[in-house]
Amino acid sequence: MPQLWRKEGFLLSGTRAQIPTVLPVSESLWRIFYSNRTPDNKSYIQSVDIDPEAPFRILDRNLGPILPLGGIGEFDSFGTMPSCFHQTISEVRMYYIGWSIRADAPFQNSIGLAISKDGGKTFHKAFRGPVLSTGPEDPFTSTTPFVIQRGDSALNIDLYYASGTEYRGTELRYCIKLKKHFGHVHYNEIDDCRIIEYVSDAEGGICRPCVIGNHMWYCYRNRDPKNSYKIGYAKRTGLDRWSRTDTEMQWSPVNYSVLDTEMACYPFVLKYRDTYYMFYNGNGFGATGIGLATLPTKEIDAIPSDPSGSPQAGRIF
Repeated sequence: MPQLWRKEGFLLSGTRAQIPTVLPVSESLWRIFYSNRTPDNKSYIQSVDIDPEAPFRILDRNLGPILPLGGIGEFDSFGTMPSCFHQTISEVRMYYIGWSIRADAPFQNSIGLAISKDGGKTFHKAFRGPVLSTGPEDPFTSTTPFVIQRGDSALNIDLYYASGTEYRGTELRYCIKLKKHFGHVHYNEIDDCRIIEYVSDAEGGICRPCVIGNHMWYCYRNRDPKNSYKIGYAKRTGLDRWSRTDTEMQWSPVNYSVLDTEMACYPFVLKYRDTYYMFYNGNGFGATGIGLATLPTKEIDAIPSDPSGSPQAGRIF
């Protein structure tokens, strides 16, 4: 069954705003975190506040940087990008992407953790080092995390993320993996598994998973420049099993934007009342700002629930 997402327009179209990540502060305020770049091409986090009832009305902006870059040799010395939030009773946890530069490869990504004690106004790094980087199961890179809490424990979370699998020349291939029962620093390697795989040898990368119940959105691309990022979709078919059905992800021709004619990428989806809201990037990996698309929940929520049960979203949304 096709999902006909309606393109509503672009926010912040005059500036780079890469990897939009939404923190619902209240019923009337959403804080969208995103990454901009300095003149020397280093990434840093900013935010903009919007009203979900009128999402194109800007309430406030924080030009940041919300997190400082790491020092020499640290995993986030060249850039920080937001990726997801996990809210507990006492704090808001931001899982973010750290960038570093290597001599033998263009870059390396790792996953960092930052904490807010004031409801998402300010953040500080939980550690100088990453909570997930290269290792036995992730030899190249770990990036674009998304977490979901299992049960009542804030330390019992599942981590969906993109993991590098090989280099072809200087181009890295990456697909989506899952680490179950991830505890910020320690995790069970036995529970490590790929869940969204390549569909062909020509596919170059799949990243930025966003999970709500039995639905997952992400972006994927080939290495051919004519086949840039598109937004894909997968259905849950079991507790940790997913069926990739990218053809179900379609755009309604209404309000077509010239800002995403070449690509659509880095989706972040959340449910508000009877509508799904997707914030995403268009041409230039976010150079054209943040796009917004909507979908009535009735179009996909009729999909049968997973019979084996799915993790609880906790207080993510």
